[in-house]
Amino acid sequence: MGPLNQHLIVFYSGDSSVLLREWGDAGLKCVRDFPSLECGLFQVSNGDASLIARIASSESVRRLERVPSAHHDTQHLHAEDQAGSPKHWGLDYIRATRLSNRHASDIVVAVLDAVIDFRLPVFADNVWINPQYLEPTIPQRGKDRRIQDDLFGVDFTDPERPAHLAWPDEGDTFHGTNVAALIASPSQESSQVQGVAHSAKLMSLQVQPARLKHHVEAVVQAVHYAVLHGAHILNCSFSIPWGSRLLQRAFQFAQDQGVLIVAAAGNDDQDLALEPAYPAALPLDLLITVGAMDPEAPDQLADLSNFGPQVHLAAPGGGFPLLTHRQGECVEVAVTSYAAAMVSGAAALVWSQKIDRSKPRRRQAYEVREMLLRHSRCVTPSLSEGMEGDRLKTWGDQNRVLDLGFMV
Repeated sequence: MGPLNQHLIVFYSGDSSVLLREWGDAGLKCVRDFPSLECGLFQVSNGDASLIARIASSESVRRLERVPSAHHDTQHLHAEDQAGSPKHWGLDYIRATRLSNRHASDIVVAVLDAVIDFRLPVFADNVWINPQYLEPTIPQRGKDRRIQDDLFGVDFTDPERPAHLAWPDEGDTFHGTNVAALIASPSQESSQVQGVAHSAKLMSLQVQPARLKHHVEAVVQAVHYAVLHGAHILNCSFSIPWGSRLLQRAFQFAQDQGVLIVAAAGNDDQDLALEPAYPAALPLDLLITVGAMDPEAPDQLADLSNFGPQVHLAAPGGGFPLLTHRQGECVEVAVTSYAAAMVSGAAALVWSQKIDRSKPRRRQAYEVREMLLRHSRCVTPSLSEGMEGDRLKTWGDQNRVLDLGFMV
């Protein structure tokens, strides 16, 4: 039995016709073109490795990725291999620097945020690819017929017309891209951020920016899509100032299906018990609400971070370099968006490395949550300055901070 055909994701310059003219006679076939994403899904007969290497070095190819078979890691080829060890105090603080050889390629993290710019080479091992494009016979559970070209995810910012993703422009904040990098990006240049769960698969579900009145609807649709497409973890680095039954039902559905929810506590410097924000304050068993640690005083919550008993865990939220258009610039102000991303990465790593996958899915998610909380480190915060004088910002039951030392 000969080698199987190899699927490839090719990010190209120009259009796919250039590639096919150059390599079509050699055995390259286009399965589906995504010109709006500047990429296509291709196939090489018999997985010809030498042909794939030649295609990868073509001037019209920006990056090429081999699409993994089930339960195998993605391999990738691109022109420049980068190396280095970034300076990231947060990884030291949560004792994750010795885990760089641990991978979570079998875990899917849905990032409900702005779009992730998957064109960047740092995500070569992290792109979730909708299996329905690889195996058309896969049943499409709850498929919304309006959704087209959802190769990497969907833009839900207009709930009435879900769309394919569009890459960010130069004016974008790259919030979703940086959140994604903190979850799973492997080590790159010293000026770039390193994620926690290398090779975890990232599903990009765009819910920001959006008209505020539609934000809840966008999140609800994204949650349902993520659950029906196999996400293990929902990273919710956003905060909605009001609750709704629609929102609660969506996250309850995710919990019922064994999906772990990681939510940013919010950046309003308020007690969630008195001023709740969502999904951080939802009463769910599979929710981890995350506050941000201050990089200048690591055992303290950051000035902007929300606090209170609803905040289960804290993690570093700033003081490390951004990934994208402002490379090398550090996040000076700690925010809960980035702290939540680190916890999502930690959850993916724990799920992949420590959990018995034969157990029911909800039990697996519960054990991930309990393991992160049980092995967390309790700190003693001191008085900090507030709007109305000195005060003590506490969180959860024992001021717990993320600690992956038990994984070593």
